Amino acid sequence: MKDQTYVAVVKASFYAQLLLESLDELEDTRVFRQSLKFKVKQAQLELEKQNSRFIETMFNNDEEFLTNLQTHTDEMLDKISRLGIDEIPLVNKILEEYEKDADHWKQNLTIQFQKLNS
Repeated sequence: MKDQTYVAVVKASFYAQLLLESLDELEDTRVFRQSLKFKVKQAQLELEKQNSRFIETMFNNDEEFLTNLQTHTDEMLDKISRLGIDEIPLVNKILEEYEKDADHWKQNLTIQFQKLNS
C-alpha cells in the first residue's frame, strides 16, 4: 500500500506540474479571457499549494531521488511537448514495450515494426 501511495504522489506531482506549465503558456493568449484568468489563477494557486505538499513529502523521504526525478521529469516533459501529435503514440508504444521486457524491448519493438512494414 505504501508503494501505491508513493506512485500516486509522483503521478500527482507530474500532472500538477504539467497543468501549471500549460496554464502559464496560455496566459497571454486570446483563449484566456478575463473571467477565465481569475478562475485559473485560483486553481493554479491551490495546485501549487498541494503540489508543494507532495514535493515536501518526497523530499523528506529521499532528497537525492526527488532531485533526480525532477531533473529527468523536466527533460522528459520538454521532449514530449516538442513531439507532434502523431509521434506521441510511438513514444507510448516504446514505453509499453520497455515495461513488458526491459532487457529485450528494442528487439521486440523492431520485430513489431518489421511486421508493420511487410
